[in-house]
Amino acid sequence: MNKKTMTGVILATLICITMVAPAMAQPSPFVITGHVSDSNGGPCNDPWVRVTNMNTGVSWDAENSSTAYYRLVLDSDDVSADDVLEIEASGCSQSMTLECTVSQDDINSDGFELDVTLPPAPIPELATITLFAVGLVMLLGYMRLGRRD
Repeated sequence: MNKKTMTGVILATLICITMVAPAMAQPSPFVITGHVSDSNGGPCNDPWVRVTNMNTGVSWDAENSSTAYYRLVLDSDDVSADDVLEIEASGCSQSMTLECTVSQDDINSDGFELDVTLPPAPIPELATITLFAVGLVMLLGYMRLGRRD
C-alpha cells in the first residue's frame, strides 16, 4: 500500500470511529434522592414517592427503606434538561405533590436531592364537628329518655 492510500484508510477509519463512538455511548445514571418528613421535621418512615416525567408521561416508584430516605435511579434516556418532573410523596398519613424542572446542572451532576416536608394534617371542618356534637347530644337525650321508662 502506498503512502497516499494508507493515509486515506487511516482517515476513513478515524471518521468511522468518531461517528460510531457517540452512538455506542451508554446512558449515564440520573439519581433522585431525599428524605420525607412531617410538618414538624420528624422522619416519615417508609415513605412512598412516585416521580412522573410530565414531558413523557412515564412514572417510576422510588425505592425506600424503613427510614425516611427514598432513592430513584434513572438514566439519561429517561430525563432531559427542561423536563418537568411531578413528585408525589406520602407518609405519616399525609401527602403532597411537587413539580420541578430538570436543569442542565442536574443532568451534569447525574441527578439531584429533594427533601420533602409534608403539610400538617388538616383540621376537621366545622360542619363535621357540629354534626358530631349534635349527634352526641341526641344520643345522650335518647339515653336519658330511656332511663325514665
